[in-house]
Amino acid sequence: MQRPRQLLVFVLDDRRFSVDLSVVVRIARMVEITPLPQAPDMVLGLINVQGQIIPVVSIRKSCGLPDRPPHLNDRLIILKMPARMFALLVDEVVGIVHRGEQEVVTAHQLFPGVDAVDGVVKYNDDIVLIQNMERLLHLGDEGKLGAAMEEPGGVQP
Repeated sequence: MQRPRQLLVFVLDDRRFSVDLSVVVRIARMVEITPLPQAPDMVLGLINVQGQIIPVVSIRKSCGLPDRPPHLNDRLIILKMPARMFALLVDEVVGIVHRGEQEVVTAHQLFPGVDAVDGVVKYNDDIVLIQNMERLLHLGDEGKLGAAMEEPGGVQP
């Protein structure tokens, strides 16, 4: 028997998105973000989480949403990715949903060639896109991010 897929649902503007719960370390309240010169566009800056320096990313532009400055009520979803930890800036965290694989419509069925979305699930009366964070964060930019963090005035990871 297949185990249900566990997803953390979050909101950007009025749209619902999700990530696999397996990559979520914790959810934090908004804190001051230190700008990081020379970082990739989606990196807003850095935060210190229990002594660990973590880049903060915004996926708004990648999701077709307008940029906006962080708000005090926003949340940070701390994600453990293969290359490093990231904090994902979101408007709100809705909760965790459990869906069987048969309830997930895969992305290649709906969006051929779209790499950043793994699939779609129904959540109440909404449609939730399941984000593939590794692809969405363009970890190919990891070299650029690492270089920015090692620049004079940057921060060592």
